[in-house]
Amino acid sequence: MENNESPEACFRREVLEETGVVIDSLEYLGHFIEEKSQSNFRQISYVYKGYGSIQLNHLDLTKKENDEGGEVVFVSLKDAYRLISQSSKNSVASIHENAYVTRFINKRDALIVEFVIKSM
Repeated sequence: MENNESPEACFRREVLEETGVVIDSLEYLGHFIEEKSQSNFRQISYVYKGYGSIQLNHLDLTKKENDEGGEVVFVSLKDAYRLISQSSKNSVASIHENAYVTRFINKRDALIVEFVIKSM
């Protein structure tokens, strides 16, 4: 989150930057507290289900996201879970993250998508 930014505002900004979608409404689903023991790091991840109707043609990806081939692909939640789970099995270090951090992020994202699927 940016300085003095609420979790909701952060969600809206991140979705816009990384997908080009403007969020019309959102629903708070909960949060995760993440403890990364190898890097002695604690993070709180807020989980929202967002609904958007406008997709802009401009993305604002970070250097890391661009370097790692980041792209926007819209898929069903079940396909998202399958893709994240598959990528977790093949996680390797990148020039920006070690394999531990990548696996950690994939595991977290898979748990979030699984939670959303079960809550529907």
